[in-house]
Amino acid sequence: MTHHSQRRGALGPKPSKPTHGRFSLRVTILTMMVSILAILATVLLLLGQQAGREVVLTGARDHMATVETLVAERLTASIGQMEAQVPLLATLPALRDPPRSSTHPAEPQLRGLMDGSRGIHHLFVLYPDGTFLRLIDLKDATTGERATLSAPPHTDRITQIRFQDRDGFQWTQWRYEDAKGAIIDALLESGPAGQTSPPEWVRTVLDAGTITELPPRRTHPSGQPVLTMAAPVDGGDGAVVGIDITLSRLSTFLAAHRPTMDSRLVVLNKRGYITASQDLDTLNRLREGPSEASLPLVRLVDMGDPVLDALRFHFLETDGADVVDLDLNGREWMVRLMPLTHSLHEDSWILLATPIDEVVGPLIAITRMGAWYSVAVVLSTVPLVLLASTLISSPLRRLTRSAETIRAFDLATPVATRSQISEVDDLATTMEAMRAGVETFARYVPRTLVERVIASGQGAEQGGDRREATLLFTDVQGFTTLADGRDPERTMADASAYFEVLGQVIQDHGGVIDKFIGDAIMAMWNAPETNPDHARDACRGLLAALRAVGRWNLDRIRRGEPPFPTRYGLHSGPVLVGNLGTHDRLNYTAVGATVNTAARLEGLNKVYGTTTLVGDTTRRVAEAADGSLLFRAVDRVVPMGARGALEVHDLIDPTWEAMGIDQLRAYIGDWDRAIALYRARDWTGADAAFKELSYRRPRDSVAGLYLVRIAAWKAAPPPTDWDAAFHAESK
Repeated sequence: MTHHSQRRGALGPKPSKPTHGRFSLRVTILTMMVSILAILATVLLLLGQQAGREVVLTGARDHMATVETLVAERLTASIGQMEAQVPLLATLPALRDPPRSSTHPAEPQLRGLMDGSRGIHHLFVLYPDGTFLRLIDLKDATTGERATLSAPPHTDRITQIRFQDRDGFQWTQWRYEDAKGAIIDALLESGPAGQTSPPEWVRTVLDAGTITELPPRRTHPSGQPVLTMAAPVDGGDGAVVGIDITLSRLSTFLAAHRPTMDSRLVVLNKRGYITASQDLDTLNRLREGPSEASLPLVRLVDMGDPVLDALRFHFLETDGADVVDLDLNGREWMVRLMPLTHSLHEDSWILLATPIDEVVGPLIAITRMGAWYSVAVVLSTVPLVLLASTLISSPLRRLTRSAETIRAFDLATPVATRSQISEVDDLATTMEAMRAGVETFARYVPRTLVERVIASGQGAEQGGDRREATLLFTDVQGFTTLADGRDPERTMADASAYFEVLGQVIQDHGGVIDKFIGDAIMAMWNAPETNPDHARDACRGLLAALRAVGRWNLDRIRRGEPPFPTRYGLHSGPVLVGNLGTHDRLNYTAVGATVNTAARLEGLNKVYGTTTLVGDTTRRVAEAADGSLLFRAVDRVVPMGARGALEVHDLIDPTWEAMGIDQLRAYIGDWDRAIALYRARDWTGADAAFKELSYRRPRDSVAGLYLVRIAAWKAAPPPTDWDAAFHAESK
């Protein structure tokens, strides 16, 4: 009882409320809804006629014809382009010779042909020695196709060239290009040359000696089902040039243009074999087979669709393109067959079936009489709606605004809404008590952390999720000595002012302060909100912290007060972030080896006499995102408790350096060469290099540390398995 009373007292006393002149929310809603439903029921009974049925069905038939025409035009254009372009490609002199390097003289012509054509997805030239040139268009590619080809984001086209060098090695280059032709990424693979037998379909094309239309097959390297037209290259001595149309993309096109969600839209030949279907998943499953092999033939009955199975009998018996109504398995369907004027492989047709109930059900037009009844309904319900909106919407809108201010942690404004509806009034009273309670207890939790946890949509439950994050640990050098002999109140006031400066900088750069640990701070980026640039933002925040704390310390020195020299450790990697603790008291935090490593890096500053130490993962990601960041390699370290060595770096703030930016970059380059000499055991060269570097940056304690190490190694060289790593023996 005592504990319960204390909690109610912390939230504030329950305010009194009036008990007269109010109406129940349930009664209000019930009265309004019964009245509206009674009127609507009468109207719906009067409008339950089928006056608009024929109008709707006529429009549906016209739409079906439009869809089939659109599909036919797409197919005819694609096939026509293939028939027109393949013979032209076969006569290009540049295609006669196989590629001998990572470029081919025919590339500009092939690229221009692909850019100027619609529907051509693959364009290739195969040579008898196993080399080839292939262009793959990805503008309309599916996510799965992009993943299969390992295409980076924004890739519009892939150029793949296999060539053979003078030493008998074959090389395969992949170039990933954007819409402007700029190379996003490239990959070069190598292997011994080997004569391989060409696929059977290549022999078919060579034997035919002219443009040949091939049965559906899977193309290399994506494994996509395609229709292919190919021809021998004139004077190419066995070379074959061809164009592919991706059947998966054709099926996707069909799925996007079917009139209703349950419509069937397929392309097939007169024997009932399917070329493309809106049901891409089923079609792909039935077409499973090895790459470059002919696709298994899929019939209407193979699809496992009772509607298509029933339609195959009608399909085999008709020659027309008119829409007919059929009863298929107890459901009425509108069915239309349209022959293609241009054959895909054989005599091809477009089959479209749409369920009548999907067309008619939601689209029975309201007749003129229904329109008048609707007007009458609106006019008769206006007074009731106005009354209901006045009683309910106005106070609820005010409560919504109050709830938004509480959610935004604007807790200074009381909830003052009152209403004649008892439930709304109770809600306002409860919200005011909640606001007062949150205002009290929010002072004990970092406001930004709570705001971001709420914004991320995560609940206050035990557990967490794995993600990449960047962790920061700070510590005041000599804080214990600084606090000794001083007034505790003064020390606490100074520490609070220090935390105010450092904490604000961290928050301004997207960091979340996890906790204060004495004179230290633990902060993180990419949790609870997702931030793909967390490493870069953390480094920028660290530089801002160096400057802000540095200026704050200078002000203290001018006033004759001791400064708060601060060390920083920053590291990125996988962590488990979430709520840790008991069911009634949780702490949102991050755990894992990355957290421990960040803490160890902060402590290692004492070993090297540095201020900032940054893990190599953070350095690589941040440097790739922001080339203006300057890092100086410090050492290869095995932190205490770690299993492997870690490259650590010093994040340099140019504003506190005597050198200019260009001088700093040159200094860092010379530093990297000195580190390389040291790790290569060139003691004489490393000694000279570090001495020269120490002259250029006299305050650098790391150069002095290396000079001491070099002197020791000269006297007693390290063992043969020395990996140049420093093994830390303390945290």
